Amino acid sequence: MPDFFKLSDWIDRGKKWADTPPLVWQAAKSALVLPSSICQQLLPTSGVSLHSLITFTLPTQASSKISPQPADEDLQKFFSRTDPGPFTSQTITHLQRLPIPSASTVHKLEEYSQQAWLDGYNSQKNDLLELVHQKLAGRDMWQNVQVETDSYTQKLIGIFQSATKKDNYKENPADQWLQDLGKAIVEHEETIMTVANLINVAETPHWVAVILDGKGRKIWYGDSFRKPIPAELVSTFVWWIGQHGGNFQITTMQVTEQQDGYNCGMLVDNALNHWLFHDKVPLLNNGERAVALATMQHFITVAEHVLAQIDEDEPFTCRKVY
Repeated sequence: MPDFFKLSDWIDRGKKWADTPPLVWQAAKSALVLPSSICQQLLPTSGVSLHSLITFTLPTQASSKISPQPADEDLQKFFSRTDPGPFTSQTITHLQRLPIPSASTVHKLEEYSQQAWLDGYNSQKNDLLELVHQKLAGRDMWQNVQVETDSYTQKLIGIFQSATKKDNYKENPADQWLQDLGKAIVEHEETIMTVANLINVAETPHWVAVILDGKGRKIWYGDSFRKPIPAELVSTFVWWIGQHGGNFQITTMQVTEQQDGYNCGMLVDNALNHWLFHDKVPLLNNGERAVALATMQHFITVAEHVLAQIDEDEPFTCRKVY
């Protein structure tokens, strides 16, 4: 066994934390530690004066009666495979306002975080995709439509780009969730709605919409720059669908044409909602005023969603969306 830690040998490889050697423990400790510069903004330092300690504003603590302790089988829902976004002053403010869960809940999450890290979970969910997921609740279509974060696409690309991972796809326990999705699409004609960042296939940090339509046997692709789907992304999806006995056609999705360099995410979200709900969610006008208004509406919607979670004393609703 090597005496150094290699990420690809351990992360997302179906390993169990109890079976890992000390070198993995040290890597996990380094990955999960809170940077001191951030910690000092959230908690008082060890040498702080008594007066400063008293006046330091701490997040509120949620009552264990209000925020019940999660069951063991629910712990993985608190984590996501999506890469975390940039850490900004707004992030600090949000963390300061989130209530601290009960001590027993924190203890269980701290214990599980090591296995979650080993399983490839990286961050919180995507709030806009979660809102799409919530819109489906209570509708007839919800049982046939699944919403996946960008980690789904990035995971597929990572497998496709590795000959070893491609060969071991159906035997790898860590890929079971992808195998279940493939079976749901091809055999049960379900639909997967997701987003993808082209950074790993076109070296461009640009968001696009992707829908795998099991009933229509189509892969819908929407790019607000009106560019065709990258060849490697086509090959990835064709290979994956083929692994489950499917043969889908690439089809262009309607999406508002982008006139700037930063609103692709919002336009992609609009395209997904339009595909799903048709005229109830019309495509945006690409005029500057209309896009600016839509961006503000999206911000308000996500903010209300986050604040509602805080008000309901549910500080840890960060989960992978299915």
